[in-house]
Amino acid sequence: MASAVIPHFAEKVYQNFVVDGKRQSVSMEDLPRLRTDLIDPDLEKLVSLAKEIAEAGLNARAKANIKLRWPILTAHLFIGNGEVRERLTRVTELLKSLLNVKEVKFYGMSEFEKFSELKVQPNRGAIGRDFKRLSPKVLRYIEETKT
Repeated sequence: MASAVIPHFAEKVYQNFVVDGKRQSVSMEDLPRLRTDLIDPDLEKLVSLAKEIAEAGLNARAKANIKLRWPILTAHLFIGNGEVRERLTRVTELLKSLLNVKEVKFYGMSEFEKFSELKVQPNRGAIGRDFKRLSPKVLRYIEETKT
């Protein structure tokens, strides 16, 4: 297969290292047969999903200004589907490598509340436009009743 990309090098390797059943040129050899029994479609889907997760993780790292060369202790992944979450354990090592993390933990979406904080801020422009001179009092009231 290398003869199509690097023909001179492939020919040299073929002539010097192939001993048994050698043809006149590497280009005259048959291409290897496709072994469909070795293809695992489920694993291919998992690797594709792992790539999507890694892309999201790398975007999060970029947003937090954490370079990929700096390892992170733990990646917390929130996956809604329990079956998918269970199947992703097959590619945990791949995820660790792609994200450069020491540990990957999977959670359901119901556990997301433990890791997040809801932050509500008033739209000062809209309040000022609607309430004019009363807007400082309205903002103060909102700030006091936030909790």
